[in-house]
Amino acid sequence: MVTAKDTTKAKLLVSLSLSPGTRIGPFEVLTPLGAGGMGEVYRAKDTRLGRTVALKVLPESFFEDKERVARFEREAKLLASLSHPNIAALYSFEETEGRHGIAMELLEGETLRETLRGGALPPGRAVEIGSQIARGLAAAHAKGIVHRDLKPENVFVTKDRRVKILDFGLAKLSPPKDGGEDLTSAGTRSLLTEAGAVFGTVGYMSPEQVRGESVDARSDLFALGTILCEMLMGKHVFRRGTAADTVSAILKEDPSELPVHVPASLARVVSRLLEKMPEDRFQSASDLVFALETLSSPSGFALPAGGSVRPRRGPLALALGGALAALALVVAAFVAGKRLGVAPVVTFKRLTFQRGRILSARFAPDGQTILYAASWEGRKPEVYSTRVGSTESRPLGLPDVSDLFSVSLSADLLVRHRTAEGKDALAEVPLSGGSPRDLVEGAAGASWAPDGKVFAVLLGQWGLGMRLEFPAGRVLVTTKDNLSVPAVSPDGRHVAFLSRADISSGFNVDVVDTAGKRRTLSKNWNFVFPAGLAWSPKGDEVWFAGDREGGTRWLNAVSLAGRERVVTRLPDDVYLHDVFRDGRALLAREVRRHSLVVLPPGETSERDLSWLDYSGMAGLTADGRQVAIVEFGEGGGSTYSTYLRKTDGSPAVKIAEGAGPLSPDGRFVFGVQRAQPVKAFIAPTGPGAKRELPLGRVVSMNYSEWFPDGRSLIFTGRETEGGTRVYTGDAVNPAEPRAITPEGFSLWWGSLPVSPDGKTFFAMDEKGRPVLIPVGGGQAREIPGVLPGDEPMQWMDGGKTLLVKRPGALSLAVYRLDLATRARTLFRELAPQDLAGMGGIAGARFTPDGRSYAYSYFRTLSDLYLVEGLR
Repeated sequence: MVTAKDTTKAKLLVSLSLSPGTRIGPFEVLTPLGAGGMGEVYRAKDTRLGRTVALKVLPESFFEDKERVARFEREAKLLASLSHPNIAALYSFEETEGRHGIAMELLEGETLRETLRGGALPPGRAVEIGSQIARGLAAAHAKGIVHRDLKPENVFVTKDRRVKILDFGLAKLSPPKDGGEDLTSAGTRSLLTEAGAVFGTVGYMSPEQVRGESVDARSDLFALGTILCEMLMGKHVFRRGTAADTVSAILKEDPSELPVHVPASLARVVSRLLEKMPEDRFQSASDLVFALETLSSPSGFALPAGGSVRPRRGPLALALGGALAALALVVAAFVAGKRLGVAPVVTFKRLTFQRGRILSARFAPDGQTILYAASWEGRKPEVYSTRVGSTESRPLGLPDVSDLFSVSLSADLLVRHRTAEGKDALAEVPLSGGSPRDLVEGAAGASWAPDGKVFAVLLGQWGLGMRLEFPAGRVLVTTKDNLSVPAVSPDGRHVAFLSRADISSGFNVDVVDTAGKRRTLSKNWNFVFPAGLAWSPKGDEVWFAGDREGGTRWLNAVSLAGRERVVTRLPDDVYLHDVFRDGRALLAREVRRHSLVVLPPGETSERDLSWLDYSGMAGLTADGRQVAIVEFGEGGGSTYSTYLRKTDGSPAVKIAEGAGPLSPDGRFVFGVQRAQPVKAFIAPTGPGAKRELPLGRVVSMNYSEWFPDGRSLIFTGRETEGGTRVYTGDAVNPAEPRAITPEGFSLWWGSLPVSPDGKTFFAMDEKGRPVLIPVGGGQAREIPGVLPGDEPMQWMDGGKTLLVKRPGALSLAVYRLDLATRARTLFRELAPQDLAGMGGIAGARFTPDGRSYAYSYFRTLSDLYLVEGLR
């Protein structure tokens, strides 16, 4: 167990074999923390980085036990592959003179077992802990790893209420004693049956586990169900006098009745987790996360009118009441809520069941037909229809249509259509059938007005300036900001949209009236991607999904006067697609990941080196042996975080809070912290302190990179007034940066723009064209041999050639362009093996010899839900 509890407990443990000062690799033992069947745990100091860690060591008595050594090494490999905020992180695996050690993060707090010694927990706290456990399990199951021994002893609650799962993949080997020993309270023992070794703790095993059958992720969900019961009841749910009786209860008996104060909605979730047959439980931990997070909404724990709770049957009896009874409860709760002012229960009905990404979804005029655009199983996007109550979807068969923007009351669709010339255009097509009719070229979004005769359209490109027209042809907004998801109000007098100055700032909810008066209703929402918006049923509010604090997601509402309220709490990463006039909504639960892939030196297969949830490529050393990772999701925190990781798969090391590229020699990171105004710094990857860099009038930064000499910096920036420019700065003798381009110029994300001699760089001009510019000043000129759609990546062959990329929906084609002859050859085509939900490759980097590379890509897996009960 990895804890930082008072070390006086060590007196009660078995004699530990290491004394203070003992070294295992770079780790120096300080004090003992505890011991278990598979290892001794010490507080230790990492002499390289100066941090304190928990060092788990295989006892000397096990050195000759090849099976135990193999299990210990396997645990290290499993932990190295699991990178998630709700799983205890591994830093390093060491072996010194035959002694094996695992260095892990040192946690301050207590195990869930110690928490439960105070008795049962309130339902809200139990759901909070259960949700975090489920998130960690979802990350493990995604890697094909089943815990097999989930119990309160293996769940740690930190002082800041973060939950960590411990001991992944560690099967306890000590067999139970003969006779009637109560193994339900012997937390570290395992059960061995004649059918085979069944690793785990008997009181938390699933029925298939105690029968010695093969287990999968659903067995962990059963164990989590028992833990939820224990948190709510204050006692083991299946605990009996002997291990045999406990096994019998798991196999044959319904769980004990939950206390009367536990909401019925939560009881139904627990009941489903504890189903005897795996196919009757939740089928994935991510589905469970969604269910538990829904319970955490303001209306998720709604009580019957008057606030009283009548006595009820146990959770299984509730679940077996039948669909008719469940429907009656939902209707009764909704009616009671309407009559007495109590919020009705919010219900979620899943509409899609394939694997991929939903791009957009809209109600048809009848309110029973749902239209949506999606890319399923890595195929190109199509527009589909489904009906409320159906599990089937059918494609509409619209040729070359990749997105759905809006549906009018007369059932005309505004869609994104690929023209015969290969360009994207806004097109109109009737739902009843017909060919798309192109209207406007290059639209980024559109929305019908209520009359279905005119529409609002968003034109332009992020980073290059955008404009909003309503009706089409009449400009209401022209801006350098990045705009998305326009929506015309039900009365046709306003258009709402999301705006964002650049990637270092949050999103705002804006509105503009037909006279062109633009206002910000709500600002600085902290989400990586636009999360959708729609007008409320009455048209007096704009509803939108977002978060501001600690990763908590909400469905929010803001009035035209700027008054905000919370509609309901949501699972993380949810996209609001549409709201119907009766208040029903279409929400997509989205599992979003930004992954990092590397081809290490001397290897022929790519390696996934993603660390947390949004791992972006921020640099690759010339030898290809280290990669910089920017974590810009929930795991990276509100200011993002930069890590350094060896490409052999060793655990990542956090360098600093903030995001930025790695220097050519791998010694420094040029970091940027999200703030207003933005803050920049240089942080060493080894010993030393980071130092802040002056930015002068620059208030935001979009992308930054190093010069080849590792002394100067180049970045896209923006001052309080005006558009983006490219700036240079000195990393050795910091001074205010100097603008080296006019307004409107910027760098490409993930590129190495400066030539090897440091005299020239490539950039994007104000029209979006790639150009070459002298660093010391001079006229921009076209890059010879570059074709429309090419994006420069990096210099090669000492500056004689450029690598240019042509992004596609599912892959990235990289070409080598000879600047002297203009000859181009295909250099590499990059794409992950699994294309489901692919959102594009964000950045790629090759070593100078071209043999190793790293790239990052987006993936979004969506499930569409019909939501009722919102108001």
